[in-house]
Amino acid sequence: LGFEERFQLVLDNFHEWEMELLSQAHNYLLWKTTGHNNAMQDRLSLDRHLVNLLTSMRLYLDHTDHGISTMFGNPSDQLESIKKFKNTLYDKHLGYRLLEALRNHAQHCGLPVHNISYNESLVETRKKDKFAQVSVAPRLDFIELASNHGFKTSVLNEIKQLGEKIDL
Repeated sequence: LGFEERFQLVLDNFHEWEMELLSQAHNYLLWKTTGHNNAMQDRLSLDRHLVNLLTSMRLYLDHTDHGISTMFGNPSDQLESIKKFKNTLYDKHLGYRLLEALRNHAQHCGLPVHNISYNESLVETRKKDKFAQVSVAPRLDFIELASNHGFKTSVLNEIKQLGEKIDL
């Protein structure tokens, strides 16, 4: 039951992150508010939701090892299997490595969302109707991450090729 509850915590935090993005896109569509104060509040709201998501993900990963070792012992084949599986995912996916490094950055150095880009365009349907499409793109600033000497160097080297502003 503990595994399921912690996983639900991750899903709930992901849902809240996505809902905040939708809410900000909706507000931009209606009010076109992008002044300094509004942008700061929007960024801080995204920071809060992202930190909650990153923290719940770390909690789930840490407690998975603890729960498996409690159920099967340490050492056990099951614990080694889950650790190997997580290590393989970490090695294969830049997103996993970046999120882990970003969680450490948020815990020890600074907030993860450095700026926000609002995008709006007209989209034409097959029936030639036109609709406004709005998106909110929270971004990392590579230079700000690089100024954190504790940020994992190997991840910094990987994301350097993504440019100075990295869309989350």
